Amino acid sequence: MIDLLSPMVRHERYKELLREAEQERLVQQVLAGREKRDGFYRPALVWLGCRLVEWGKSLQQRYDNASLAPQLVADRSSR
Repeated sequence: MIDLLSPMVRHERYKELLREAEQERLVQQVLAGREKRDGFYRPALVWLGCRLVEWGKSLQQRYDNASLAPQLVADRSSR
């Protein structure tokens, strides 16, 4: 009985491997197309992202310090 199942099991495994290979081929095809398209915009997006981070940090520093000032004034007036 096992001898009859073995070729069937091998054939099913072979079909599964073919499906996985086709899936991987499609993924690689999509990723290759994406890399070509992203390559044109990537330097500009990296530059813009860095500038936005710097701007956000400066705003945080400015407004974190500004939010402390009213609290300090309120603390001094309550004394």
